[in-house]
Amino acid sequence: MTHEAATAKPQLVLDAMAARYGMAPDAFKAVVLKTCMPDCHVNIEQLEAFLVVASEYQLNPLTREIYAQNTPNGIQPTVTVDGWATLINSNPAFDGMSFKDHLGDNGELISITCIMYRKDRNHPVEVTEYLEECQDASETWQKWPRRRLRHKAMIQAGRYAFSLSGIYDPDEIERINQVQQKESKSTFRERIANRADNADEKAEGFTSAQETMAGDIEALKQESESDAHQQQVEGREADESACEAQTHSNSEGTQALPEEGSNVEEEPAREGDSSNGQAAEAEGCILDHVRAVLDSNPEPEAVGALRQKCATIEKPETKEAAHKMFIEFAKNTAKEAT
Repeated sequence: MTHEAATAKPQLVLDAMAARYGMAPDAFKAVVLKTCMPDCHVNIEQLEAFLVVASEYQLNPLTREIYAQNTPNGIQPTVTVDGWATLINSNPAFDGMSFKDHLGDNGELISITCIMYRKDRNHPVEVTEYLEECQDASETWQKWPRRRLRHKAMIQAGRYAFSLSGIYDPDEIERINQVQQKESKSTFRERIANRADNADEKAEGFTSAQETMAGDIEALKQESESDAHQQQVEGREADESACEAQTHSNSEGTQALPEEGSNVEEEPAREGDSSNGQAAEAEGCILDHVRAVLDSNPEPEAVGALRQKCATIEKPETKEAAHKMFIEFAKNTAKEAT
């Protein structure tokens, strides 16, 4: 089909219906949009589809036998009770209909049955509609429940008797909208719930990471304390060994004291003083190096290597000072993690 033919065919529907009611196509289109689709935002394709349905069932949109209602899936042709009566009575096979009211023990309306006859069928079509299923809180249903229920029974019987499809009554459109809105809200709630679950999983993962980090920091702290204690023990043992060695040396190699009045002068221990000063300066450099490395926010591997290096410090005071630096570093790291 060519583009010209595809665009010309829908235009024929508009022209034919406008001619049927003695109107110009543009004027007919404007009236239909204003009377049948006042709250609908429709394009030309949707308008043409609506007119095709109206033309197919020979319903008059100008008298609102058929009009359009918004649904989540677009506009939907809606047939009023007058339109359904036109469809039923205009069918050549229609042979009349009757109604039966069904009442409860107290005389209250329970249901209504519509019996619809066809000339070409031996048995009629019977449809029963129940008030409990059809009635809503609208004013017309509250004031005239029998009339509204009779209309519902007639519409359903006519649909079954004459195979009327693709069209709905206003109550059905309202129910369709309610169901689709509930499904849409349910889908939205599911999406929100899924996002919340994902957020909870991420939060749990973050909490787990925090707990793991806290455990690592606590283990590092305990390890540092254990190393410091071991260093103290080793320092005390080294001091005791040195003391014993010195005592042993003094007992074996004690020199004779100079006699009274002798000219022997005591030699000052200048070399020892110089060595002690150099050792103190070296230990101070070691502590400065440890402080500089820990202040630079090092990686765990660098901290471990530095701790191993400090384990070789001989002087207990220097080793204890380095140990305190490691403890302070572990505390600061724990605070930053939380």
